Parts: sequence; structure tokens; C-alpha cells
Amino acid sequence: MSVNSPAMKAASHESILARLQDDIDRLPNALARIAKYILENPEKVLHQSVAELGEFAASGEASILRLCRQIGFSGFRDFKLALAAEIGRPGLPPTAAGTADSALQSLHDTMAQNLSIAHNNADSETLAKVAAALAASRRIDLYGAGMSGITAELLAYRLLRVGLTAFAFRNSNMAHEVASGLSPGCVAIGLSISGLTVDTVQF
Repeated sequence: MSVNSPAMKAASHESILARLQDDIDRLPNALARIAKYILENPEKVLHQSVAELGEFAASGEASILRLCRQIGFSGFRDFKLALAAEIGRPGLPPTAAGTADSALQSLHDTMAQNLSIAHNNADSETLAKVAAALAASRRIDLYGAGMSGITAELLAYRLLRVGLTAFAFRNSNMAHEVASGLSPGCVAIGLSISGLTVDTVQF
């Protein structure tokens, strides 16, 4: 999954919800209804298909895709991934008044929501192709920056545990050098938790 540069530009310069709020009065009626629904129900939108959103917003699927492109995304899936990253950003840490139980419940709810989002946005056909490529590969290189680098290292460890040859790289310069020397039969994977890490997306 890649995020096109227009999407990165939209997400980095202004939040998606803020942009929709700013544009809503200038949008045609059908697009304004969609924007209004998204602003009022951002979490619900993450779990809806384009058809379901169209039904709830009383607008056609073509209008939804048009709105996504108008705010800088290539399609509805890219829009949802960026929205998930935006509303899933960690907020303030628990205060002293908070209890351990409430903190655990909050963590549980966040993880459950993230798993649900991942499940709803997963493409089983693509996952099957990736799994087949990994199983047949001679070497797997994983690239990630920042926190995504930790994810890359964890995945490399998991792959090693099942008998595959895997390496993780957290330095983008090193990643480019290593990738340039890969031969046929090798697999390279870039990981980005947000989907907006420029070095990884442009890799």
C-alpha cells in the first residue's frame, strides 16, 4: 500500500477533518453531505465501505470518490488510512486522577479499534500474494523509520523464527544502499505505521 504525494501533502499541511470543515460551505450539496457525515462520525467512517458511506450520507459512490480526490487522496481506501492515522494519534497521557483500570480499558479499546480498522481495510488477495512471495524468497529486507523501524525489527525476528532469512534496516541511506544490491528472488518491504513517512513512501 502506498500513499501518493498529494495525499501526503493534504495530510501534512492540514488535518483531514479541519480541511473538510473549512471546505464544507464551498462544496456542492452531495459532497457537502458526505463531508458533514464524516465530520460528525469519523470513527464510524473507518468501518464503512464506500457503499455504506454513500447510503448513510445520502450520496453516490462517485461523489465520495470525487470528494476524496478533491482533498488530495487517490481513493477512499487511502482516505480512510490517513483518517485512521489522524484520529488514532495518541492524546494526552493519563492524569494522576485516572485509575489503572481506566488506563487498561482505554488501551484495550484503542487496540480493538486498530485491529478492527486493519481487518476492514485488509485486502486478502494482496496478503496472499505477499505471503507467497515471502515464503519463496531467498532474502527479505525490511525498512522502517522511527517507530516503524521497531516494527520492522519485530517482523524480521518473527520471520527468522519461521525459518526465513530476514533483515531490518532503520537508516534510510543504508536501506537504499542495501536495496540496490538485491537480486531476483529477494523481497523488500517498507513499513510505515502512519502510511505518511516520506522516506518510506518514496523508497
